[in-house]
Amino acid sequence: MKLTAQPALVGFLYQFQCSILEVLECSPDDRVTFEGLQDLEIDSGEIRRSIQFKYLPSKTLCASTVRWPVLELLAQGTGNRERGTGGVGRSELHIFVARDAGFRIRSIVDLKTLARYSDNGRHRDYVLENGISDHELRRFLDSFRLVIGESLEKSYERVVHALAKKYCCTIALAEEYFYPRAIERCLKLATNANVQSRTVTASEFRESIDGDVVRGFVRKRMEREVITGAGIPIALQILRGLILA
Repeated sequence: MKLTAQPALVGFLYQFQCSILEVLECSPDDRVTFEGLQDLEIDSGEIRRSIQFKYLPSKTLCASTVRWPVLELLAQGTGNRERGTGGVGRSELHIFVARDAGFRIRSIVDLKTLARYSDNGRHRDYVLENGISDHELRRFLDSFRLVIGESLEKSYERVVHALAKKYCCTIALAEEYFYPRAIERCLKLATNANVQSRTVTASEFRESIDGDVVRGFVRKRMEREVITGAGIPIALQILRGLILA
């Protein structure tokens, strides 16, 4: 995977920050998959959540902005693509945009309208072309959530505070120690070769952030020293270094 553009790195960072927040709230035995059929999948044994994260700071929330993420979730939910599996418990699109124009998908009519588009002057209809019934559309709508996300900076603040609370440490330590480790762990899981190696329990993920043998020494040292250089720029450096390595 080769990424050099800053927007791509920011998109990955946003995805990972949101993923960390989700995993910190999971039950210990919940199974979490990074980069499965969707960006993040959480399986509690009873409910399976399939989540896409989109960071579009120059876009307005409208049909064209959400069309392809929603149709991809619909494909998975109805099993009408090779990559679709059917039977998804919940489908979620978490999206940050510059402006929320009030667009929402509330009915089958809204979903059918979204599924109609133009492709090089040719009118297309995803629902019609894939033979998706109104019953399947209703089932998808009942499981679908559109979540308006926070900015990268606000998401970062939430992650740091959540990590500080989870690991009973200072904000400074959460910024400098736990946050970079959590981001690095997300990237390593997301880039593993197969789905099995991209899947862990929530407790395994949380322990991996705080589980190495030098943790105690590092934490004590960092509690004593003045912490500098934490935050989003450092996280972007971490991602760039790992991706381009």
